[in-house]
Amino acid sequence: MKNGFTKIFWGFLFIMINFRITGFDILPDPIGYLLFFIGFKELSSKSNYFIKGRNCSIIMVILSIFTIYQTPPNGKGAGLIKLGVLEKFIIPISIIVLIIGIYIVYNLFMGVKEMCHQQENTLLYDEAEDLWRKYIYLTIGIVFLGLLIHIPLIAILFAIVLAIASIILAVKIMKFIKKCESVLI
Repeated sequence: MKNGFTKIFWGFLFIMINFRITGFDILPDPIGYLLFFIGFKELSSKSNYFIKGRNCSIIMVILSIFTIYQTPPNGKGAGLIKLGVLEKFIIPISIIVLIIGIYIVYNLFMGVKEMCHQQENTLLYDEAEDLWRKYIYLTIGIVFLGLLIHIPLIAILFAIVLAIASIILAVKIMKFIKKCESVLI
């Protein structure tokens, strides 16, 4: 079971940190979701939430392949997405990836909360609830950023705030998962 949390820990690193060079994600999400799948599989005997997370993770391995490359804002890059037909599917695929990704993280936190409840660990339970709420707020902020794209200065400032918040939250979630790894054995 400990290894399940370890896999999820590393999976979070891949899905929470999006650093791109010429449009390519250097920590590709499909690897992160594959680690989630393996981690959830190892934890699946502890909660049905982990089974749901596992099932969605394999879907995300496939769907998130389309997010490995995104045309840079200046339009330069390898141009792999500028294929006309494929370009039309990027927004719907991105929305589906976002929704399923939220559902996977939801199942992670709810599975951990269920384990905490079984072990009467109220502190870890409350921490799981708090981190889930912050994850949702960050996700809403990222979606809102897309609406601000027509106000460049505000969008840039908001993007900087979100980038900092994303890094802070990723570190907090990863520390939390490490704590789960040692406490919920």
